[in-house]
Amino acid sequence: MFEQFDTIESTVRSINRVPELTDNDSSLQLYFYDYMPNMLGFLVNDNYLFLTYCHWEHVRNELVLRAGGTDYFVYNKSDDFGGSECIKRFSGWLEYIRLQDTKSAKGK
Repeated sequence: MFEQFDTIESTVRSINRVPELTDNDSSLQLYFYDYMPNMLGFLVNDNYLFLTYCHWEHVRNELVLRAGGTDYFVYNKSDDFGGSECIKRFSGWLEYIRLQDTKSAKGK
């Protein structure tokens, strides 16, 4: 039903081969989950959040995920327009995903 997700494994392999992540003292953690939260983004050093939102839309009697290709909002933990709150909300979702990942790994 959702062919766009067929490329996830090759995308992860490509990300894991990025020289900057393997040659330096850098890391990138990827988490997989069984649902789509309405917030998508990435958090850098727990201080900078690049955030976009997604939603499901009916197009020609099919559900289509609308997220990719949208603009990202950039938040700084110390900005004056809610960056700290957005980072807190995003981190809460990320922590939930981490806990679910840990639970499913223990069940295997």
